[in-house]
Amino acid sequence: MNNIICETVSSIHNKDKLNIHGYLMVKDKNRKNLYYWRCEKYKTLKCPARATTLLNEDQHHLQNASEHNHAAEASRVNVVKTINVLKE
Repeated sequence: MNNIICETVSSIHNKDKLNIHGYLMVKDKNRKNLYYWRCEKYKTLKCPARATTLLNEDQHHLQNASEHNHAAEASRVNVVKTINVLKE
């Protein structure tokens, strides 16, 4: 899993989200270059999914990820990117 580089997407509020296997994750916390993420649907759908990435040369390398309790939204990442372009 260490070779998977996650795509960073800015949210509407200029906070980074990660695209991990088609799911958007929000930063929970970090310790030095180890970042902990949780599903953006953790409140609305009570999704327990979490992920850990290692930041190396401004790229997040996936260390581990748990399962979601919902399906991935394939267009969600593109929607967030489009909103960012419109906002600019």
